[in-house]
Amino acid sequence: MKIGIVTYVRTATCNYGAELQCFALQYILNKNGYDTEVLNLHRVLPSNSRFTQTVKKAIKTRLKHMNIFRASISIAALVLSVCKDKYYNKKNHSIFLRKKEIFDDFFFNYIKHSEKEYYPNDLDTANLSYDTYIAGSDQIWNYNNSDRVDVFFLMFANRFKAKKISYAASFSVSSIPEEYKKKYKQWINNIDFLSVRESEGISIIKEITGKQAKLVCDPTLLLDKEAWKNIFKDIQLPIKQEKYLLIYTMSRSNKVYQIAKEIAQRLGNIKIYSIKMNLHPNANKDINELQFISPQQWVGLIMNAAYVVTDSFHGTAFSINFNKPFTVVQNPMSNLNSRVNTILSFLNLKDRIILNNTIKLPEFNLNIDYSKINQTVNAWREDSFIFLTNAINSKKIK
Repeated sequence: MKIGIVTYVRTATCNYGAELQCFALQYILNKNGYDTEVLNLHRVLPSNSRFTQTVKKAIKTRLKHMNIFRASISIAALVLSVCKDKYYNKKNHSIFLRKKEIFDDFFFNYIKHSEKEYYPNDLDTANLSYDTYIAGSDQIWNYNNSDRVDVFFLMFANRFKAKKISYAASFSVSSIPEEYKKKYKQWINNIDFLSVRESEGISIIKEITGKQAKLVCDPTLLLDKEAWKNIFKDIQLPIKQEKYLLIYTMSRSNKVYQIAKEIAQRLGNIKIYSIKMNLHPNANKDINELQFISPQQWVGLIMNAAYVVTDSFHGTAFSINFNKPFTVVQNPMSNLNSRVNTILSFLNLKDRIILNNTIKLPEFNLNIDYSKINQTVNAWREDSFIFLTNAINSKKIK
């Protein structure tokens, strides 16, 4: 049996979580004797009209939940941030290209993948030889992220009468707009074995199709701490062996850095490192930025951190997997909180969230007792892998 994984890879934003969830899924399956590879699928960004819709929705959300004065300030900050992103992305394009080379090196050297690169439209006519397709994890079912969401529901695989499985697929959003529901019903019904990584995903599927999906752990959690450590045991980190707080942020919020500074002080004024995700100049001179970090170094930096401050799902997942004390900084205006909320609720860790509109950092226990949490994660890991292998080995649902 030959298995093809369809997910986000080689992303335009050089996303660590996307590459590592992709790596983890094919790695664990191949380690257990399956012939699995990832389709080298070229990521096509959504059209400008889709981006405009996303911005409009963000503005409407602020107007709905804030008074006009606060909403105006927040909207102005959002627009300014987007404009700055475009300016610095163009100005520092050579830096981006160097980082892209690092991510391509990881993909081609660590991930078993198809020899041919495909664009989404290519899959409509491509002659593929997989018996089973897995729609992998990450935000593949988010209508904001692609103009060809149907590809990630494996609609193209119907030509081959292949088995279709979703593993830890993510809508990321908490609901589907009415105008998309008819299409989503058709797409969801196309999957033979359904699993998602967030509670809201289960609710969306139930509402639109009446079907029940399985809640499974992210592929990165299918590998325990020792597995990650052994896979990347020879990786050299760009910093000395010292006690440090690590920041990994995907947002534009300066609150992440403010909270990190205060926690670092509580920990004895330890050094702060931040994995740089944008091309802006360093606005926090007392925070050490790490620019050219490979996915394998990213794993090592979290594994060796004394504390992690993040607003990222995978920053959260790896912190938990490595038993790190951490804080999640969350934007209450975002509709992307469901992924993080699910894993924190599942593990009774919702107290690790601090909202980015918090004026004063509350007192809280910087340490986390992982004894019971590890038991839950281990059971979840085993249950999730059983679902995956049972789906692969089962007959296709008629």
